[in-house]
Amino acid sequence: PRVEPNLTHNGLSGFFYACQNGHEEVVRVLLEDGRADPTLGDTLSPLMAATWGSHTGIMSLLLKDPRVHVD
Repeated sequence: PRVEPNLTHNGLSGFFYACQNGHEEVVRVLLEDGRADPTLGDTLSPLMAATWGSHTGIMSLLLKDPRVHVD
């Protein structure tokens, strides 16, 4: 089945929820697929959500992605 990683529920994507809840392998697969937007978030970015949850593996994956900018 086709997965839409950027489909939102309450303004947050499945990719965001994966980052927030520490699902590192899901995050890795979606980033490798290239369709997930690692910057998509309502008021928090996926990186902020991973940081809030102390998910260091996900933080590392996101920081390696060229689409993620830390300002």
